[in-house]
Amino acid sequence: MNSPTPCTIWLAHRLFFGIKKPEQMEVILNSQKCLAKDDLYRFSKPLGGNGLFSLDVKMWKVHRKLIAPSFNQRLLDQFVDIFVEQSNILTNKIFSKKVGKFFNVDEYITAAALEMVTQTAMGIKTNNQESNCELAEQLNRGLDIMFMRMFNVLLHSDFLFHLTSFAKEERIIINSFQGFIRKVIADKRAAFKKKEQEMKECVEAQIDEVKERKVFLDHLMELSQNQQFTDQEIIEEVQTFMIAGSDTSATVVSFVLICLGMFPEYQQLVYEEILEVVGLDRDIECTDIAKFKYLEKFIKETMRLFPIGPNIVRKITEDLELDGHILPKDSGLVLAIFSIHRNDKYYPNHMKFDPERFSPEETAKRHPYAFLPFSAGPRNCVGIKFGMSVVKTIVATVTRKYFIETTFKTIEDVRVKQSLIIKSCLGYPIKLTELYSIVKVRSVFLDLGFMNTLLIGFGVLLVIWYFRWRQSRKHLYEAAAKVPVSGCVTELPFLGHSLYFIGDTEQILKNVNHISSNSTTPCTIWLAHRLFFPLSKPEQMEVVLNSPKCLAKDDLYRFSQALAGYGLFNMNVDTWKIHRKLIMPSFNQRLLDQFVDVFVEQSNILTNKVLSKKVGKFFNVEEYITAAALEMVTQTAMGIKTNNQESNCELAEQLNRGLDIMFMRMFNVLLHSDVLFNLTSWAKEERTIINSFQGFIRMVITDKRADFKKKELEMKECVEAQIDEFKERKVFLDHLMELSQNQQLTDQEIIEEVQTFMIAGSDTSATVVSFVLICLGMFPEYQQLVYEEILEVVGLDRDIECTDIAKLKYLEKFIKETMRLFPIGPNIVRKVTEDLELDGHILPKDSGLVLAIFSIHRNEKYYPNPMKFDPERFSPEETAKRHPYAYLPFSAGPRNCVGIKFGMSVVKTIVATVTRKYFIETTFKTIEDVRVKQSLIIKSCLGFPIKVTERVGS
Repeated sequence: MNSPTPCTIWLAHRLFFGIKKPEQMEVILNSQKCLAKDDLYRFSKPLGGNGLFSLDVKMWKVHRKLIAPSFNQRLLDQFVDIFVEQSNILTNKIFSKKVGKFFNVDEYITAAALEMVTQTAMGIKTNNQESNCELAEQLNRGLDIMFMRMFNVLLHSDFLFHLTSFAKEERIIINSFQGFIRKVIADKRAAFKKKEQEMKECVEAQIDEVKERKVFLDHLMELSQNQQFTDQEIIEEVQTFMIAGSDTSATVVSFVLICLGMFPEYQQLVYEEILEVVGLDRDIECTDIAKFKYLEKFIKETMRLFPIGPNIVRKITEDLELDGHILPKDSGLVLAIFSIHRNDKYYPNHMKFDPERFSPEETAKRHPYAFLPFSAGPRNCVGIKFGMSVVKTIVATVTRKYFIETTFKTIEDVRVKQSLIIKSCLGYPIKLTELYSIVKVRSVFLDLGFMNTLLIGFGVLLVIWYFRWRQSRKHLYEAAAKVPVSGCVTELPFLGHSLYFIGDTEQILKNVNHISSNSTTPCTIWLAHRLFFPLSKPEQMEVVLNSPKCLAKDDLYRFSQALAGYGLFNMNVDTWKIHRKLIMPSFNQRLLDQFVDVFVEQSNILTNKVLSKKVGKFFNVEEYITAAALEMVTQTAMGIKTNNQESNCELAEQLNRGLDIMFMRMFNVLLHSDVLFNLTSWAKEERTIINSFQGFIRMVITDKRADFKKKELEMKECVEAQIDEFKERKVFLDHLMELSQNQQLTDQEIIEEVQTFMIAGSDTSATVVSFVLICLGMFPEYQQLVYEEILEVVGLDRDIECTDIAKLKYLEKFIKETMRLFPIGPNIVRKVTEDLELDGHILPKDSGLVLAIFSIHRNEKYYPNPMKFDPERFSPEETAKRHPYAYLPFSAGPRNCVGIKFGMSVVKTIVATVTRKYFIETTFKTIEDVRVKQSLIIKSCLGFPIKVTERVGS
């Protein structure tokens, strides 16, 4: 950015010149001396084909002239119905399953774009979006290998590359891809001959019946018949078109969607234009594409900040004079498009997102080569119009149906990298909300506007009720007046401090942490009419968590009862005491040891079958860990296999969706009302999920009960010596059913305890494992120590055994340090059931206590240099120096987590199995990079991106 231009750069023996002026770009991109692509691009040829993108100049000129007619506007218009069809599948079938939760949109957009390109390039359907298409998976993996080789100098050598397993894998993918294209060509050729024969036999009036839409491959095959293209050239041009067309379009769409999420005011303008041009119901037509003027400005501003080719490299084939300098033959030119696009000289306040930069008036003020999203000059992208049509169609279709949000707040948050094209380091996290739902909720409130008379009468009654209600709560106001008010937040009439707890769950967690870290403790916080006291001292935690006056969970947790059941986690104190005593024997060490083989089996499936398909590329690991943890919990809770990991299990999808609805309701005040919630489609969806979940548990209970009776009968008929044959491992449900036989638990109580165990056990364990894996990736020096301990305890080959779990001492310290920084319950809320004296203050009955565990865990007083990751904080010597309640990852006291040992065994087994086989990397560089939010438990706002590389000798 601060170097002169051109400037000299040496990469070992190779000379490059950095170029970052539009005037210089214009000279270079139009010069016959700079048409050649740099040698770096040769690594794209095996997968991407030696087509227009990478051909030498002489052949490129011939091919470009022949191929350009395939991209005329008349032919492109015929493809719009394909773009629309696939956009509708993406929007109505794929995204409808993702509503209400954050997910990485890139993989779904890529599948849609690949299907569009396959149909327009080859004229066949592969159903990439609706089936787990092998073609899509192969091409994605092939691109990963290509990018990896480009940016790994050791693999530039063909000799070294062919010694690796990547070379063999790449050959398999290329042979499969080219074989697929060859088969289509053979089929097309046979069809051509058949049609030629039919046309000869047709009278002139019937010829139109034989005509069909001509795709890219048809055009190439006509050229082949004229001997202008060989079959191999056809194959490679189709390779180029499919790879370039799908990956670039999908990446642009993904960036556009996160920008729409970051800037809702512009999203609204885009939405209004779409309604004006297309309306709510009809499909987009080819004539609509050009009318999306504001959408085009939005896309261009996105591509200014995230140009698809941030830096392109040309080779000088003859000495070139540029601004008084002679740039010699065989040197390279690095055209710094990214730098120009983010330069204040051409784009004032360049990090501000403003689509109006691309109004005709503003565009006219800039040099035409100050915006180069698709390169420029004679060797620019041949598919510009095709790509823009794909992008506009997908974005318009999605935006018309959904309101889009993202976890990114500013352009600066979107960290980018260059593979062959630009990519987001942290993926493309978005959340979709169906616009119909928003309109429907609004309409309920608008209808109230027609009931003025009734509202006035209701208002009078409400005022009378309010004063009586306030009088009944006099003890709360009197007690609150004697406790200091937080000095770092402002209290408003009626609302209290509620505005600090409205918004997304990341901001809520930040605000709770800010208040608890910068206020006296306890201090007073009002959420409208509700009184809370944040606590952030270990000594206070010890008093509260062990007091019988504070055993009750806060009312906020009632929203978890529908899905998670009315079990140990959220039941009232009297019932909880009975159930805890009955259930505790299910979690003794002897029984837990019997489950380790289940943990090991599922960890091996995760490591050897699931993650093996992800080697070498960054991906969000959480969904795969969740599937593994859910299978472990299902087998240990109910004694049945559901194969969550190896099949697209409906149970896993339903529970994940149910949790999304639960969290959404907890943090949306409007949905706290049962009346309003039951008016939404989410209530119906939640009921369907709960009925299915409980029905599944009932079915298992019925089967278990029948088995019990059968075995009892068989055992009565057996001699004593044969009794051992009937002994089996006892799971959680077996224990509950024994209690049911003694009439200590009802069937409904069994169902709800199993619900609680399955939900709590799988989601918490999976989240802890996910955080541990990204911390291993951030700190490779500690990862090496963890790996060495695993080899020392378990070795390279044998499975983990129950006796190994306790021996993984360093791993346990690493897990504890991860849970210090990312405690599974960052803030827990208890209800005061009788007046409680704490540090000279009376905290009144019916108030709430916010136990700020997150704040304590990151407090310099208890953990010096708290943002430094250091597992040695949990050595016996360091632990002894701290107050025991300065570390509360699973809560504490009589109502602590009943499954602590179970959870730690799951976490240790998964992490040890994965780390033994793979070296782990992540896109996060520091703890501060990991932005967190609190739903019911802590989560990463940006997912859990990791890359796994198989260890040598594993």
